[in-house]
Amino acid sequence: MTANVNKNKFLFWAFFFSIFFPTTLSIGLGGLRLTVYRIVLIVFLVGSVKHIVKLCKPSIKNPAFLLFLYSIWAMLALAVNHGFFDKLESSGVYFIEVLGPFAITFLYCNSSERIKHVVMVYIVCVCCTLLVTLPETLTNTNWLQTILGGRPSGHMEPRMGLYRSFGTFDHPILQGVFSSTAVGLAWFLGRYRLFAGTLMATITSVSSGAVFSVLIQFMIIGWERFSRAITNRWGLLLAIVLIGYFSIEFVSNRSAIRAIISHLTFSPQTAYFRILIWEYGMQNVWSNVFFGIGFHDWVRPSFMHASSIDAFWLVSMIRYGIPAFIMYASAYLIVIFKLYKLELVDKQKRMIRRGWLTGMIGLVLSSITVHLWNNALVFIHFYLGLGAAMLVVFSREQRLEKEAEASEN
Repeated sequence: MTANVNKNKFLFWAFFFSIFFPTTLSIGLGGLRLTVYRIVLIVFLVGSVKHIVKLCKPSIKNPAFLLFLYSIWAMLALAVNHGFFDKLESSGVYFIEVLGPFAITFLYCNSSERIKHVVMVYIVCVCCTLLVTLPETLTNTNWLQTILGGRPSGHMEPRMGLYRSFGTFDHPILQGVFSSTAVGLAWFLGRYRLFAGTLMATITSVSSGAVFSVLIQFMIIGWERFSRAITNRWGLLLAIVLIGYFSIEFVSNRSAIRAIISHLTFSPQTAYFRILIWEYGMQNVWSNVFFGIGFHDWVRPSFMHASSIDAFWLVSMIRYGIPAFIMYASAYLIVIFKLYKLELVDKQKRMIRRGWLTGMIGLVLSSITVHLWNNALVFIHFYLGLGAAMLVVFSREQRLEKEAEASEN
């Protein structure tokens, strides 16, 4: 029993720290590229089949089951679009990167003490990335990836006099969005020095998507601080946001989405292309509703040369179809709303919950104009698994505390 517990502990922390490893640290196996986190997740999934089957209990209210269905549907969509064997490796890797991080995090974080420890280590690690990102944003030299033979410097134009830092990720926008998710957690836990560190780590990416995530979190932090006397304050905030959105839609000579995106990007050209990606991307979605287009090139005007789609949620719809997106989005919504509705007595648990929700909302909204892949994709499923663990553990521990109090009385 002790050996099994130690094994799970080792695998989880090996996985967690592997998220910070550059993808250049990988080995080739046939046509498959095995990064460190993929190797750890494969070992975990093979050795934990019984636990994962139990975790994925069939229920439309079970986020793990929805992620499992989503992964299977994605594999089916790739088989329909490319043939069963053509993209078998890609679909298998995607299954591992979706369900694996969620499962290993959920199964390890089975107590509030473990959850608190993981949260704090995560925040500290984001701050520690400044050892790489701060010199990079000032000098355009990523000393770590240079040592590892990774991405060369000097291929991206600076913004506002700062170079865009990759850190240990494949693109500055990934580094920025990843770092921004810790901002809310650090604030609500009262770790203000660490909060400053996470904010600085985010800024070094000089990424509009990351800045948008931080702005959303600042808005939530400010509202939480100054609306404590208001009844149903979060419902009121949602109403204010909706009224603001439709007001922009009504008074502006362009759609609200166009107006908002144009003010949240560093470049008007970037904003223009983000809007076009959604407009033409949705045309592809409605033309291929059930199974998407797989990895085929999407239909767009000839002047849109880049085939990349800078919209995480849109990519899911285009590649795998609307049913897959519904399954996937539902997993997030279930965790978010159930955790939000959970009534907690313990203040520290409430602060952790509030920080996680703040970071997740920033992550979800910024991903409208940001695509996530490789270790950033693995991270978002780790973060979702952490929230699901909070939901189960916090509610279970609170129930046990109430039962203990009732038995004493």
